[in-house]
Amino acid sequence: MRPHRTAALLAACLFTGGLGQPGFINSPCANSCSGHGLCDVYHVCNCADTWTGADCSRRTCPVGRAWADEVSAIAASGVGHGAAECSRKGLCDRDATQARCVCQAGFEGAACERSSCGDACYGRGACVTLEYYASRGDPGAGEVYDYSGAWDAKMLRSCSCAAGFAAHDCSVWGCPTGDDPFTLEGNNEVQRVTCEGDRGTVVLAFRGASTKPIPWDATASDVRAALLQLPTLRTSAGDEAYVDEAGLLPEPLNRQLSGGAISVGVVGSVDVFCGHPAVVTEISFLQDFGDLPSLVPDVRDLGYTLYPTKVGKISVAEMTKGTKEDRECSGRGLCDTLTGRCGCDQDKWGSSDGYGGRGTRGDCGVAVDLPIEDCPGEIPCNGHGVCDDVVPGPGVEPTYACACQEGWTGADRRPAAVTTFERFGGRSWFGRPTATDEAHVTEVECSDKGTCLRDEGTCECAQGFAGSACEYLACPSDVLRPCNGHGECKTMAQLFEAAGRAPYRSDVNDPYTWDDDMVRGCHCDDGWAGYDCSLRTCLAGDDPLTAYVVDVKECSGRGLCDYEKGTCDCFDQFGASDGSGGKGPREDCGYVLPILPGVA
Repeated sequence: MRPHRTAALLAACLFTGGLGQPGFINSPCANSCSGHGLCDVYHVCNCADTWTGADCSRRTCPVGRAWADEVSAIAASGVGHGAAECSRKGLCDRDATQARCVCQAGFEGAACERSSCGDACYGRGACVTLEYYASRGDPGAGEVYDYSGAWDAKMLRSCSCAAGFAAHDCSVWGCPTGDDPFTLEGNNEVQRVTCEGDRGTVVLAFRGASTKPIPWDATASDVRAALLQLPTLRTSAGDEAYVDEAGLLPEPLNRQLSGGAISVGVVGSVDVFCGHPAVVTEISFLQDFGDLPSLVPDVRDLGYTLYPTKVGKISVAEMTKGTKEDRECSGRGLCDTLTGRCGCDQDKWGSSDGYGGRGTRGDCGVAVDLPIEDCPGEIPCNGHGVCDDVVPGPGVEPTYACACQEGWTGADRRPAAVTTFERFGGRSWFGRPTATDEAHVTEVECSDKGTCLRDEGTCECAQGFAGSACEYLACPSDVLRPCNGHGECKTMAQLFEAAGRAPYRSDVNDPYTWDDDMVRGCHCDDGWAGYDCSLRTCLAGDDPLTAYVVDVKECSGRGLCDYEKGTCDCFDQFGASDGSGGKGPREDCGYVLPILPGVA
C-alpha cells in the first residue's frame, strides 16, 4: 500500500458515513455531482451527457471531427481527425447557460465543424460543402465522382458562384471571353445526337442547365429554339460586317461568317429529332468556343409506339472538337473584375461577333484601329514578356501577342498570383474530384481559397487559410505570433511525429491523409492548452480516493481547474500533495486533509 493511503481510506470511510456532524462530509461525492451525475464507490462523479468536471458542474460543448488533432489525442493508426470538442477550431464557453463553442474566424457551426463562406458569397452564389459540390458536377464534362467518404467532405465549404462570377467568395466579376482574331484559325464544336424513339419527349442539358421537354418529332428549328433558352449557352453576338475594315484582317478571318449561338441540322430527309429507326442531328456551337462539354440527354420519357414498356435510346458524340481560343477579353484586353467589363488595349480592339467583326460579345475580339503593328503596353508587353512582331514567312502575319514571363499574365503582362511556391504547391482546397474521394490534387491559383490581387501578384486568403498561395489551413492568431506565442504551428505530419505515433500516411490520394502538409494545428508548450494555446493547464495528480489504482487526473479529480490562472480550486477536505497522497507543495488537490485530531 502506498504511503498515506491509510489516511485516505479512513477519510473515504468517513465520507460515506453521512453523519451530518461538523467535520464530516454529508455527500460521498463533491457537491453531490451538482445533480448532473452519479457517484460511484470511489466517490468519483460519472457525469451525464453535456456535463463535465470533477463535480459535473461544467457544461460540455458539441463535439466534431478535429480539423487538426491535439498531440495527446492522436491515435496510433496513422489516421487523424478524431472527435474533439469544438472540432479544435474553437474554445468552449462553459459559463453560458447553454455551453457554446467560440470559433476561430473562418469557421462556424455548433462545433466549429464547417469552414465559413466569405461575406455570404456576396449574394452571388451558394455556400456548399465539397461533398455537395462534387455531386453537382457536369456529366458532359466528364465522369462525376463521389466525395462523401473523405474526412473533409462535409467540413470544407466554399461558394458555388452564379454564372458570371468567380473566386472563393464570388467577389470577382468574370469578363467576356473570345477567340483571338490574330492567331491561327480554329474550329467550332460540332456534336452529333443520335435519337431512337417515336413516342414521348427528350431533355437536353448543357453545362448543368436543362431544356424544357422536346417532343420526339420536333423539327430542327424546334430543337434549336429549345436550346437557345438555356442560360448556359452564349447568345448571338451581332452580324455587322464593317466591310471597310475586313480587308485589313489577317486571312482567313475575313472569310469566316458570324451567326447565331447555335445551328441544328438533321442528317437525312426527315425533319424530326427522333425516330424508329434512329435519326441523326448535328448541333454546331457558333458562339461558345473551345473544347466544350457534351450535351447530356435524358430519355426517361422517350419510348416506342410498338413497345410501350421500352425506353428510347439517345447518344451524343463529338464530331468536331472545338479548337478556337476562349480567352478572357480575347487576349487583347484586361478584365475589370469589379465591373466584369473588358478594357481593350489602347482602344485598338473592340467588342466582336466572335469572328473578327464588330459585335456584342464585349470581348476585345475585333481590331478597330487598323493596321495593328505592335504589341500592347506603353512599351511592348510592359517589359514583362516577348512580343510576337516578327513576320515568320511569306503570307503569314505576326500575331502581335505577348509571350509572358513567369509570374505575369494578361494581354500586356500584368502580375499574376504566384503559382510556384517555396515549399508548398497550391493544391486546390475546393475543386471537382478527379476520382472517388480524391479532390486535392490539382494545383490552382491561390489554392481556391484566395483572391489574386493582380496589381501586387499576391493572394488575399479567406479567413482561416494562409500562405503565399493560401495553401495551408492557418493556425490561430497571427502569422508573427501563432498559437498565441505559447506553441508551435505544425503540419499534420509533424503533429503525428511529435506524438511519437506511426507516421502520418502522406498520400494526396488518400481520403484521410491527403492533408499531411496542408492542414496545420498548434502543438502547445508545457503549461498551455486549447486549440490556440490560450488556456493554462493545471497540475495533474493521482486521485487519492481511488484505492490501489493509479488514476492520474487534472487536479487529481478533487478540484476544478481555473484555465485563466492555471491553478486548481480544490474541493473541501482536499489540498496540496507531495505527489504520492501525502501533504506537500503540489497544488494538485491530491492530499486528503485530516478530519480527525491527530491524523496527518
